[in-house]
Amino acid sequence: MSSAYPTSYDAYIARVAPKSPLIGMGQRIKEIADTYGIAPELIIAIAQADSSLGTAGRAVRTKNPGNVGNNDRGDTVNQGSWDN
Repeated sequence: MSSAYPTSYDAYIARVAPKSPLIGMGQRIKEIADTYGIAPELIIAIAQADSSLGTAGRAVRTKNPGNVGNNDRGDTVNQGSWDN
């Protein structure tokens, strides 16, 4: 993957999780990474570790692929859209 090419993020996501709702969101991932000064690859790695890129666990229901705010007590943060 390369920070310069959001399409490479989409290709990676499609290859490792063909049913991921994050396919096609490479540009959005890059925008978020740029906003917060982090590597886009880190966002993808967290989403892959926490929810198999949005295909498993609570993230499927909450549209929260990094499970931000979700915890073992049952607290959830529903993003409402994969684009948030």
